[in-house]
Amino acid sequence: MQVVSFGDSLSDVGTYAYARQFGGGTYTTNPGAISVQLIAEHYGSVLTPALTGGFGQPSIVHPEGFGYAQGGARVAGAPNPGDATGDTGELQTPLTLQVATYLESHTRFTGQQLVLMQGGANDIQDAYGVWAGTVANGGDPRASLQAVLPSLRQAAQQFAGLIHNVQQHGATHIVVQNVPDISKAPIANLLDQQLPGSSKVLRRLAEVFNTALDDALPSSPAVLRIDAFTFIDDVSKNYRQLGFHFDGSSGTNVACAPANLPPAFQADDTSALFCSRSTYVSPMLTTSTCSPTRIIRRLTCKSL
Repeated sequence: MQVVSFGDSLSDVGTYAYARQFGGGTYTTNPGAISVQLIAEHYGSVLTPALTGGFGQPSIVHPEGFGYAQGGARVAGAPNPGDATGDTGELQTPLTLQVATYLESHTRFTGQQLVLMQGGANDIQDAYGVWAGTVANGGDPRASLQAVLPSLRQAAQQFAGLIHNVQQHGATHIVVQNVPDISKAPIANLLDQQLPGSSKVLRRLAEVFNTALDDALPSSPAVLRIDAFTFIDDVSKNYRQLGFHFDGSSGTNVACAPANLPPAFQADDTSALFCSRSTYVSPMLTTSTCSPTRIIRRLTCKSL
């Protein structure tokens, strides 16, 4: 079965090939694989990027590649280089355009394809940025939160519409992953120190997006829903049973030191895109028997 993937950094299999010369290349502890690569491997195929570029490099289309996901991508929002993540070199092609690009080249999907779709985290990041900026300037936290929710619900509905479009164009095996509980990420603990209440807001934003997505998704046996939000919560509560070991840190420590990058891209030096053996510090969670990406792969493949 051929695997086709659309999404953001969680599914990006190497769009920013420039990062490889610095030991990186994907948004993980390089050279580790991400979940979509493991799923493709399970079905006997190799998922490669449909396009490489960014960071001042020429964009090159790879007709044999079916990994359309790009780090920094929103559902439908325009690219935002230099956003809150500091990613100045990402292309950030939105999911809507990723799918349109696939259809322009291939016209339709087939019953012999597994289409993997995830997104929304960068839309949540944008919503959080608006909330944090408003609160930092004296805005009421609750009112400021309510103000950003409509745009987030719209993004979720656009994502659901995109999934419907993929199905209408012939896809019969679609896997949709919602947004994980971002409040469990170390960055949330760090943001709490800078602006108290941030982790609760991040959790609420993810809940709102996921609820709107779930309500708008087409009800069809062709669409398999993967609840990454609950998955991350369960892993954090039961990490010992899953084979992980906690190093006792505060939860704000980084796993990788800044990468040695050219001056033009030093804003990206702490991105997971450049995380590699040469920059490892001390991972908060380590295991020799499993990893979240492998658990996601098992969860997806068992459900199909």
